[in-house]
Amino acid sequence: MQRIGGGSEIGHGKSPKNRRRRSQSGGNTGNQGIQRLREILLLCALPVFFLMLVFDAARVEAAANANPRSFISGKDGDQEAPRITDARVCSVTERSYTVEFTVSDNTAVSSVKLPTWYLFGQQKKTLKWIRLGPREGRVSYSIHFSDFGGKEGLYLTDIYAYDAAGNYSTVRLSAVKSHRKYRDQISPSIYNVKVEKNGREGFTVSFDVSDNLRVVYLQISTWREEDYLKTVSWSTLPIGNGHVSKKVKFSRHGGKAGSYVTKIYAYDLAGNEGSQVIRVEKE
Repeated sequence: MQRIGGGSEIGHGKSPKNRRRRSQSGGNTGNQGIQRLREILLLCALPVFFLMLVFDAARVEAAANANPRSFISGKDGDQEAPRITDARVCSVTERSYTVEFTVSDNTAVSSVKLPTWYLFGQQKKTLKWIRLGPREGRVSYSIHFSDFGGKEGLYLTDIYAYDAAGNYSTVRLSAVKSHRKYRDQISPSIYNVKVEKNGREGFTVSFDVSDNLRVVYLQISTWREEDYLKTVSWSTLPIGNGHVSKKVKFSRHGGKAGSYVTKIYAYDLAGNEGSQVIRVEKE
């Protein structure tokens, strides 16, 4: 290990000339040590500098999940749910973000709702249902962060479109309020997904999750495919990159025979979403 500021000792009984040479040599070594110290401090400061870049100015970035899900009630012979297309977050400012999407139906869209909440807090305290009523075609709506606490972090907006028969479709959008605009567009990866049945009681799902930034929120939803509204439940999992497992009991979702769907959601610092869907059959 290099000594910092390590000049040679000046021996007693040496001439002044030799002492000057030794002093100069010691000074050079000291300068090298100081330079080395500066390099070390610079290397140590880089991660801090990166964090300052990420968190220094109040900016917002958004991400969207454009994969709507549809559910059929089967009432009145109508077997077609409303369609939600081209859903996105745009017009992002420090105070708000705008959701835009297109809705249509084979009969008519009777109602559009936008439940929105702050992801890092208690959902019940910040959840608000924005009711837009009947809509058709392109829809645009601005959401203010202050209406949901205004804190830094992830905000979720689900779009629900209903028809008169009770059929509906839903899609999720997410936005990040942060100190600086994130430019990351890489979604978290969910891989090595495994399912182990626990007899007739249920099953255990395990998986690995990672991200180029960091996974900041993990959530699992499970429902019986034939009856989503009455059987769906949500669980929040410990955050971070690594291995995760979760036990799922059939009894929590009706317990009847059929297909049980589990969807894993992973969000990173920039609001990008990764997801995986698992289906397990109960006889």
